[in-house]
Amino acid sequence: MHAVKSMEKRFQREDENMTEMPETEDAIYFKLGDENSEIPAGKTVIEYSLDKLWTPDGSRILAQNIFLRIRGEEKICIIGSNGSGKTTLLKKISEELLQRKDIHAEYMPQNYEELLLAFRMTGNILMRYVIRYTG
Repeated sequence: MHAVKSMEKRFQREDENMTEMPETEDAIYFKLGDENSEIPAGKTVIEYSLDKLWTPDGSRILAQNIFLRIRGEEKICIIGSNGSGKTTLLKKISEELLQRKDIHAEYMPQNYEELLLAFRMTGNILMRYVIRYTG
């Protein structure tokens, strides 16, 4: 019983320090670009086709006869069960988009920790270079 009362006192102290939950939530709205940066509805932004989508190790075919066309500000959703090739397809599409000079594209990988690790490593190399160069 002593342990239960002790826990109750600890919870009461923690409760005193907690932030009050607001009664209303404010909406967050943001828009990238301005009214001149909208993409015309008829303009084809992405037209991508792929005969066969293979697993990264090349051991099996995940999908065949893929064709994707996105026009204007269309939004799409790629759905499928685990292991069906959604991430692999997005990586393939991103490889093509990142090479284009007529658009600005970014890609956040599913395992973004790898990207951050690569950035940290690059930052560390740069920092070592700056330290050596300046000092």
